[in-house]
Amino acid sequence: MMMSSLPPDPAQMAETLVHEFHHIKLGGLTHLVRLTDDDQTASHYAPWRDDPRPLGGFLQGILI
Repeated sequence: MMMSSLPPDPAQMAETLVHEFHHIKLGGLTHLVRLTDDDQTASHYAPWRDDPRPLGGFLQGILI
């Protein structure tokens, strides 16, 4: 399931759907394959956030 506010135009809605679908696919993949270690220490900084993230959160954040 995905929730989104109503975008201003159909193209932005399509972009949002594709973006969120990639998050869903990565979430499914992480249930099947171990992509990161289990360390939940928030120690990875991303240019789009001010706070450190665990590696799994960082991985989700790199999706376009």
